[in-house]
Amino acid sequence: PAWSLGARVPFGAAVLKAGYRNFKLDDTDLDQKKIAVGLDYSLSKRTIVYTDVAKQSGDGLNSDSKKTQFDVGIWHKF
Repeated sequence: PAWSLGARVPFGAAVLKAGYRNFKLDDTDLDQKKIAVGLDYSLSKRTIVYTDVAKQSGDGLNSDSKKTQFDVGIWHKF
C-alpha cells in the first residue's frame, strides 16, 4: 500500500507546507518513507520565493537509500 498526507497553511504573505509519504510494495523489499517541509513567500501577486527540505529513507532501491534534499528558488508568472 502507498499513502501520503499533505497540508498547506497560509499566514500573511507566507504559506507553510508539510507532507509525509509512505510507500511499500507487498512481497518485495521496497519500503520508502519521505517527510518534507517548505515555505512559500509572496513578494507580489506574480512573484514567489520558496524553500523546501525533505528527508527520505527506506530499503529496496539502493544499498544506501537515505537522502536529504533541499531546494530554494524564485517563481515568477509572466
